[in-house]
Amino acid sequence: VISPLIVQYDSVICYGEGATLRANNGYTEYRWSNGAATQENRADSLLPGKHKFAYAGKGLCGKWFYSDTVTVMVR
Repeated sequence: VISPLIVQYDSVICYGEGATLRANNGYTEYRWSNGAATQENRADSLLPGKHKFAYAGKGLCGKWFYSDTVTVMVR
């Protein structure tokens, strides 16, 4: 069994592999473009091609002030 790749930056994986996407540390709440609300987000069963996952981080004052996109290329 291959351990899932932990991705914080744009990455390339092979078809059939999974990846754990990890947002930056330091936020009180997270939201991913696929609905996940945790710091880490599993990306499994991706078809070959380019997949973008956007996330936002909420700070201590309750405002969403950070966002980024992680791109996973599946070959």
